Amino acid sequence: MASKRELILEKRLRQLQLQGCFDPNDFESRPTKEQDEIFRDIVSRVVVVRAGNQSGKTATGGKIAIMKFLEDHPYWKRSADWNDEALSIVVSSTGHQQLVDIWEQKLAPFLDPTKIKIEREKGYLKRVINKDNGNKLIFIPHNVDAQQKTQGLVCHHFWIDEMPKDKAFVDEALERVQSRKGQLVMTFTPTVVNEDIREFCDSMPEALGKTYIINRLQNPVYADRIEELLAQYAGLPDKVRRMRLYGDWVKPDGAVFNLDRERKCFSSLPDHYSKTGWDHYFGIDPAYRGYTGYCIVAVDPLNGDRWAVASDYIEGQAASLLVQKAEKIMAGYNIRKRIYDSHETVFWKEAALHKIYYLGVHKKTSRKAELIRQLQEHIEEKPFYINVPKNIEFIRELESAQWSQTSDGKIKNSTKYHILDSYQYVIDLIPRWVPPKGHRPNETFNQRLVRKHDEELARKEKAYQKRRIRQSRRRRRR
Repeated sequence: MASKRELILEKRLRQLQLQGCFDPNDFESRPTKEQDEIFRDIVSRVVVVRAGNQSGKTATGGKIAIMKFLEDHPYWKRSADWNDEALSIVVSSTGHQQLVDIWEQKLAPFLDPTKIKIEREKGYLKRVINKDNGNKLIFIPHNVDAQQKTQGLVCHHFWIDEMPKDKAFVDEALERVQSRKGQLVMTFTPTVVNEDIREFCDSMPEALGKTYIINRLQNPVYADRIEELLAQYAGLPDKVRRMRLYGDWVKPDGAVFNLDRERKCFSSLPDHYSKTGWDHYFGIDPAYRGYTGYCIVAVDPLNGDRWAVASDYIEGQAASLLVQKAEKIMAGYNIRKRIYDSHETVFWKEAALHKIYYLGVHKKTSRKAELIRQLQEHIEEKPFYINVPKNIEFIRELESAQWSQTSDGKIKNSTKYHILDSYQYVIDLIPRWVPPKGHRPNETFNQRLVRKHDEELARKEKAYQKRRIRQSRRRRRR
């Protein structure tokens, strides 16, 4: 029979093994490179982990919460501003049962049952208190009245597992950690997409936080089963397969535009961009019943690439007010054309009174399908890029637009997509880019050899034709 000292040493050894492992059921387990990168991010106020199913996202969020609960995080230390106050760590998921599962599978196995106190309310898990340091795990479901449950709460760490139904809960969670300069961690697979939360994650400034993406194939559990796993998902629609495996956002059924954010969206304009040196085109879709959408598109003089510089909505209904606000927006830009919805003649007349002339879209109503197709080609195929910080609403409209089920070739609820319309008008009327004389795009070595060879053949052919012409003239003289 083991002595008391041996039991104490065995218990201490177990705690050290749990402290170093990633999976409490496997003392040899360690976080992957991607998970360790998330652990090391102790600076970001918001950490978003978007991941595929069974990629270890919940385990990652749980391990961070436990390390702070026990204060044995290898990279993080409590702030000196907190003094000796007990830490409040919120754990939130879709419902009470999900919270129990997280507690039993992801959190409790790391803890010594004799050193914690579990509190329940009406049978539901409410709090877990660390007897050694007083730190608390607070459990709050985010499915019903979640925002009210967090009001007045001040916490040092807030973990949201799975995507809430309402972005207001995310805003409230962020507010709860602000006063203590804590951290908000979100882990989810985007099976159900809230567009507001999606926009928050994808357009989050670096000063606020960072989004990490981990996929199922990076999970060591599947290291020797990747081919089998891919075969199991091969029969699913591509968007569902990519969501389940890689954590990709799911586009709505019947989506009009297939925007590839990694290829088309950028956090800033090119370094050589110039407001006065580049040609700009201003588009506006006046809507007197609500907001007026506008956009500015620039053309790169070096290669003809088109950039969505800025877009937004203008408040106000009076044509005179819209004209004035539009001019303020265009101030400082080298505007080549002003383009508008040709049906809004009141707006055109008001602008003309001020010697400001807009170009209308030709036969807009009968060419609607063509206008949409042109924008589709730019979004999906042509060199058209988006400056994300100044085009938040444009991206939202692109990704939420769906085909109408009652009118062929038209967008469902199209009257609410005024920025989308303004881009359609501009794309339709931007002139074709002509390279400046002597311009040559970047070439590879082989492309340059082929061009030189073709130029040499053309030169010889031209010289040959000249000789033939001279010879024929001589024969005629004889």
